[in-house]
Amino acid sequence: ARPGRGAETAAAEQAEMERKARLLAQGGVQGRQAVSEADVEEARGRMDKAQQRAEELAARVRSELSRFRRAKSEELRGMLCVFVRMQLQFGTDLQQAWERVLPSLEQGVDPALLRP
Repeated sequence: ARPGRGAETAAAEQAEMERKARLLAQGGVQGRQAVSEADVEEARGRMDKAQQRAEELAARVRSELSRFRRAKSEELRGMLCVFVRMQLQFGTDLQQAWERVLPSLEQGVDPALLRP
């Protein structure tokens, strides 16, 4: 039995090995053919289990990828909101600066003298 498998699986494997040994002990072509067919069926069973595990893993990977994309989308949305707020504040500050300087420029006063 392989490590990490349950007692039930180990007992089933042991029973299968004993069955194959009995078939081989009978001798002849039929005994060997029965063992070969059993080996093929066992390999198919392992292949089916491996395919099922692969499908489960693929589903888990797709789920994690979807979760990752949602998280990154939310993170990007938050960063863009911060950027837009900063740009709005910058625009407001720039507008106020021009509103302070423009009347002086229209009257011909040097704007360097108007710094707060």
